[in-house]
Amino acid sequence: MSLTRALAVAALRPRPPRGALSPAALDGVRRLLVVRAHDQLGDFLLAGPALAALRRRFAAARITLVVNRFLAPLARHHPDADRVLVAPWGRGAGAAGGAAGFWAALRDEPYDLAVVLNTVSHSLSSDATARLAGARVVAGPAAPPLKDTPGAPLYDWAYDPAPPAGPHEMDRALAAVAPLGGPGAPLAYRFALTPAERAAAERLRATLSAGRLVALHVGTKDPAKRYPTALWIAAADAVAERLGARLALLDAPDARAAGAELARGLRAAHTPLPPLTLRETAAFLTHAELLLCHDSALLHLAAAVGVPTVSVHGRGDAARWKPPGARHVALQAPDCVPASVPPEQVAAAALAAVAAGAGATAGPPPAAGSAP
Repeated sequence: MSLTRALAVAALRPRPPRGALSPAALDGVRRLLVVRAHDQLGDFLLAGPALAALRRRFAAARITLVVNRFLAPLARHHPDADRVLVAPWGRGAGAAGGAAGFWAALRDEPYDLAVVLNTVSHSLSSDATARLAGARVVAGPAAPPLKDTPGAPLYDWAYDPAPPAGPHEMDRALAAVAPLGGPGAPLAYRFALTPAERAAAERLRATLSAGRLVALHVGTKDPAKRYPTALWIAAADAVAERLGARLALLDAPDARAAGAELARGLRAAHTPLPPLTLRETAAFLTHAELLLCHDSALLHLAAAVGVPTVSVHGRGDAARWKPPGARHVALQAPDCVPASVPPEQVAAAALAAVAAGAGATAGPPPAAGSAP
């Protein structure tokens, strides 16, 4: 452990662990703090069932959700939180009120319980935030462990996650909160758009020609996840032809060169879209029949607003990371190299996903402010 981390742990651990709370004590929680201040967009969306399970378990409580600036667009108007606070760290725009405003808002409620929602990773900053909030009890799963730090030294109650009910990451997220009790929740995303966001998306959609629309996003931060642009061109042309659809090319800040190459090479009718925020992108995607993409955050954003997807996966296990359901088709490269997936397979998967989406009975995602 580094000296800085060791000093932080020593300074923020003023009391010994207290152990598990009784069911009666958990039933009495009226102010709940949930901390999820990590830089992982897709993982936050995949934690939706865990947040829904906490809402069901603590139905009588006022829930405050803490995220960092990078996650703030996804947490805004969250249907399972009564209040969202944006911590002044992480990528993205600064939080309103700055650092002083955040810490003042964080400590203005007497939390009965603070839960650190560790699923894919475990961060010391999240643990420290929960401790500094002044909650009577700080709890969370001890696994995954803190980097270079044994156990979960800042928790009053560090519990082992329950065995996941299935292989999906949403199962693992639910397992992270199962020891708190409660009825669990379906394997579904929890994301809400406002009427104003939907209206703005309708205006953008109106600038494109009428007819069927397929969205394509070629961005991903991890080069090992990239499907070659030439293969995207072949796959997208085939999809557009078979569906009689126009392609909407979503802006990808981390793949602008690939996006320009894609636009030059496509034979199918296509429109490169201007840069959009995450929430603007989500609203626009509701007008698409399908999203073609890498294994990336946009995959889960599309699924969260009810859009079928086809994604190409390399090293990541599709059974764990793809959106659940038949309307989301994940193509797993057998040798973990995305280029090994033939464009013809992508096109066939697109037809299957669209057909499954047309036959789905699931309703739209919840509107902002709706009850869980």
